[in-house]
Amino acid sequence: MKRITSLSAFAIVAIAVLLFTSAFESVQHPATGAVGDVKYSILPPSAFDAANGPGWILMDKDATLKLEKSQLKQNFGIQSLPDACGVFVRGVNLKREGGTGDPDNTRMPGSYQSDAFQGHFHKLTGDLSTKDKPNGAPVILGASDRIGPNPPKEPEFSNHHYVRSPETDGTNGTPRTAVETRPKNIALYVYVKIN
Repeated sequence: MKRITSLSAFAIVAIAVLLFTSAFESVQHPATGAVGDVKYSILPPSAFDAANGPGWILMDKDATLKLEKSQLKQNFGIQSLPDACGVFVRGVNLKREGGTGDPDNTRMPGSYQSDAFQGHFHKLTGDLSTKDKPNGAPVILGASDRIGPNPPKEPEFSNHHYVRSPETDGTNGTPRTAVETRPKNIALYVYVKIN
Protein backbone atom coordinates (compact mmCIF):
# COMPACT_ATOMS: atom_id res chain seq x y z
CA MET A 1 0.00 0.00 0.00
CA LYS A 2 2.92 2.32 0.79
CA ARG A 3 4.38 1.75 -2.65
CA ILE A 4 1.11 2.68 -4.38
CA THR A 5 0.85 5.81 -2.26
CA SER A 6 4.44 6.77 -3.10
CA LEU A 7 3.77 6.25 -6.80
CA SER A 8 0.56 8.25 -6.58
CA ALA A 9 2.36 11.10 -4.78
CA PHE A 10 5.12 10.99 -7.38
CA ALA A 11 2.54 11.08 -10.21
CA ILE A 12 0.76 14.04 -8.59
CA VAL A 13 4.04 15.93 -8.24
CA ALA A 14 5.01 15.10 -11.85
CA ILE A 15 1.63 16.30 -13.14
CA ALA A 16 1.90 19.49 -11.06
CA VAL A 17 5.38 20.17 -12.46
CA LEU A 18 4.12 19.52 -15.99
CA LEU A 19 1.16 21.87 -15.54
CA PHE A 20 3.37 24.56 -14.00
CA THR A 21 5.90 24.22 -16.84
CA SER A 22 3.14 24.41 -19.47
CA ALA A 23 1.66 27.49 -17.82
CA PHE A 24 5.10 29.14 -17.63
CA GLU A 25 5.83 28.35 -21.28
CA SER A 26 2.46 29.76 -22.36
CA VAL A 27 3.40 33.04 -20.65
CA GLN A 28 6.79 33.03 -22.38
CA HIS A 29 5.42 32.00 -25.82
CA PRO A 30 1.70 32.73 -25.94
CA ALA A 31 -0.39 31.77 -28.94
CA THR A 32 -0.03 35.11 -30.65
CA GLY A 33 -2.10 35.13 -33.76
CA ALA A 34 -3.14 33.26 -36.85
CA VAL A 35 -1.20 32.78 -40.06
CA GLY A 36 -1.44 36.01 -42.07
CA ASP A 37 -1.79 38.30 -39.05
CA VAL A 38 0.33 41.46 -39.03
CA LYS A 39 1.67 42.85 -35.77
CA TYR A 40 3.39 46.11 -34.89
CA SER A 41 6.01 45.96 -32.15
CA ILE A 42 8.62 48.12 -30.49
CA LEU A 43 10.72 44.95 -29.99
CA PRO A 44 13.58 44.21 -32.42
CA PRO A 45 13.49 40.79 -34.16
CA SER A 46 15.57 38.87 -31.58
CA ALA A 47 13.45 40.06 -28.65
CA PHE A 48 10.20 39.71 -30.63
CA ASP A 49 10.94 36.03 -31.38
CA ALA A 50 11.64 35.33 -27.70
CA ALA A 51 8.42 37.02 -26.60
CA ASN A 52 6.07 35.79 -29.35
CA GLY A 53 7.39 32.40 -30.32
CA PRO A 54 8.12 31.01 -33.78
CA GLY A 55 6.28 31.65 -37.03
CA TRP A 56 6.70 35.44 -37.24
CA ILE A 57 9.04 37.24 -39.64
CA LEU A 58 9.95 40.88 -40.12
CA MET A 59 8.17 42.36 -43.16
CA ASP A 60 11.35 43.64 -44.80
CA LYS A 61 12.95 43.32 -48.24
CA ASP A 62 13.83 39.67 -47.51
CA ALA A 63 10.35 38.58 -46.36
CA THR A 64 9.34 36.99 -49.70
CA LEU A 65 12.46 34.77 -49.63
CA LYS A 66 11.24 33.25 -46.33
CA LEU A 67 7.83 32.24 -47.72
CA GLU A 68 8.88 29.13 -49.68
CA LYS A 69 7.70 26.36 -47.32
CA SER A 70 5.43 28.49 -45.15
CA GLN A 71 1.78 27.88 -44.30
CA LEU A 72 1.03 31.35 -45.63
CA LYS A 73 2.14 30.26 -49.11
CA GLN A 74 1.01 26.62 -49.06
CA ASN A 75 -2.42 27.15 -47.47
CA PHE A 76 -3.36 30.61 -48.77
CA GLY A 77 -1.37 31.00 -52.00
CA ILE A 78 0.45 34.17 -50.91
CA GLN A 79 3.42 34.36 -53.29
CA SER A 80 5.12 37.54 -52.10
CA LEU A 81 5.18 39.97 -49.19
CA PRO A 82 5.72 43.73 -49.30
CA ASP A 83 8.61 45.49 -47.62
CA ALA A 84 6.85 47.42 -44.83
CA CYS A 85 10.01 49.17 -43.61
CA GLY A 86 9.65 52.96 -43.61
CA VAL A 87 6.15 53.15 -45.12
CA PHE A 88 2.64 53.63 -43.73
CA VAL A 89 0.03 50.89 -43.86
CA ARG A 90 -3.29 51.86 -45.45
CA GLY A 91 -6.52 49.87 -45.18
CA VAL A 92 -7.84 48.24 -48.36
CA ASN A 93 -10.70 50.35 -49.80
CA LEU A 94 -13.17 47.48 -50.37
CA LYS A 95 -16.61 49.07 -50.88
CA ARG A 96 -15.87 52.54 -49.54
CA GLU A 97 -17.48 55.16 -51.77
CA GLY A 98 -17.79 58.90 -52.16
CA GLY A 99 -14.13 59.82 -52.55
CA THR A 100 -13.45 59.42 -48.82
CA GLY A 101 -10.91 56.60 -49.10
CA ASP A 102 -7.99 55.58 -51.29
CA PRO A 103 -8.28 57.44 -54.63
CA ASP A 104 -6.67 54.45 -56.37
CA ASN A 105 -9.87 52.58 -55.43
CA THR A 106 -9.55 48.80 -54.99
CA ARG A 107 -5.92 47.76 -54.58
CA MET A 108 -4.56 44.31 -53.78
CA PRO A 109 -3.41 43.76 -50.17
CA GLY A 110 0.36 44.26 -50.07
CA SER A 111 0.45 46.53 -53.14
CA TYR A 112 2.71 49.59 -52.96
CA GLN A 113 1.50 53.16 -53.48
CA SER A 114 4.02 55.98 -53.94
CA ASP A 115 3.87 59.28 -52.10
CA ALA A 116 1.85 62.13 -53.58
CA PHE A 117 0.67 65.63 -52.87
CA GLN A 118 -2.87 66.64 -53.81
CA GLY A 119 -2.94 68.95 -56.85
CA HIS A 120 -3.71 72.54 -55.94
CA PHE A 121 -3.18 76.22 -56.79
CA HIS A 122 -1.89 79.14 -54.73
CA LYS A 123 -3.44 82.61 -54.79
CA LEU A 124 -0.94 85.42 -55.21
CA THR A 125 -1.29 88.85 -53.69
CA GLY A 126 1.07 91.80 -53.64
CA ASP A 127 2.93 94.00 -56.10
CA LEU A 128 2.89 92.35 -59.52
CA SER A 129 5.11 95.03 -61.04
CA THR A 130 8.28 94.06 -59.12
CA LYS A 131 10.57 92.10 -61.43
CA ASP A 132 12.94 90.56 -58.91
CA LYS A 133 11.69 88.60 -55.89
CA PRO A 134 14.60 87.01 -54.01
CA ASN A 135 14.69 83.52 -52.45
CA GLY A 136 12.15 81.80 -54.65
CA ALA A 137 11.44 80.01 -57.89
CA PRO A 138 10.05 81.86 -60.90
CA VAL A 139 6.30 81.55 -61.42
CA ILE A 140 4.09 82.25 -64.43
CA LEU A 141 0.88 84.02 -63.41
CA GLY A 142 -2.47 83.16 -64.92
CA ALA A 143 -5.59 85.21 -65.60
CA SER A 144 -6.89 84.50 -62.09
CA ASP A 145 -3.50 85.07 -60.43
CA ARG A 146 -3.16 81.34 -59.75
CA ILE A 147 0.02 79.37 -59.83
CA GLY A 148 0.09 75.65 -60.39
CA PRO A 149 0.94 72.95 -62.92
CA ASN A 150 -0.64 74.59 -66.01
CA PRO A 151 -1.84 78.14 -65.38
CA PRO A 152 -2.83 80.27 -68.40
CA LYS A 153 0.20 82.32 -69.52
CA GLU A 154 0.29 86.08 -69.57
CA PRO A 155 3.54 87.18 -71.24
CA GLU A 156 3.86 90.47 -69.34
CA PHE A 157 4.18 88.54 -66.05
CA SER A 158 6.30 85.67 -67.33
CA ASN A 159 9.43 84.98 -65.22
CA HIS A 160 8.99 88.18 -63.19
CA HIS A 161 7.50 86.81 -59.97
CA TYR A 162 8.55 84.23 -57.45
CA VAL A 163 7.13 81.85 -54.90
CA ARG A 164 9.15 82.37 -51.75
CA SER A 165 10.13 79.92 -49.03
CA PRO A 166 7.35 79.18 -46.52
CA GLU A 167 7.13 81.61 -43.62
CA THR A 168 5.15 81.59 -40.40
CA ASP A 169 1.74 83.23 -40.42
CA GLY A 170 2.42 84.48 -36.90
CA THR A 171 -0.16 82.12 -35.40
CA ASN A 172 0.58 78.50 -36.29
CA GLY A 173 4.34 78.28 -35.81
CA THR A 174 7.22 77.80 -38.21
CA PRO A 175 6.38 75.63 -41.25
CA ARG A 176 8.13 72.24 -41.21
CA THR A 177 9.48 71.23 -44.60
CA ALA A 178 11.13 67.97 -45.63
CA VAL A 179 11.74 65.74 -48.65
CA GLU A 180 8.25 64.21 -48.20
CA THR A 181 4.74 65.11 -47.11
CA ARG A 182 3.86 63.13 -43.98
CA PRO A 183 1.74 63.13 -40.83
CA LYS A 184 3.23 63.00 -37.34
CA ASN A 185 4.25 59.40 -36.71
CA ILE A 186 6.23 56.90 -34.66
CA ALA A 187 8.45 54.13 -35.99
CA LEU A 188 7.66 50.48 -35.17
CA TYR A 189 8.72 47.09 -36.49
CA VAL A 190 6.13 45.27 -38.65
CA TYR A 191 5.92 41.47 -38.43
CA VAL A 192 3.75 38.91 -40.26
CA LYS A 193 2.91 35.39 -39.11
CA ILE A 194 3.79 32.89 -41.84
CA ASN A 195 3.58 29.60 -39.82
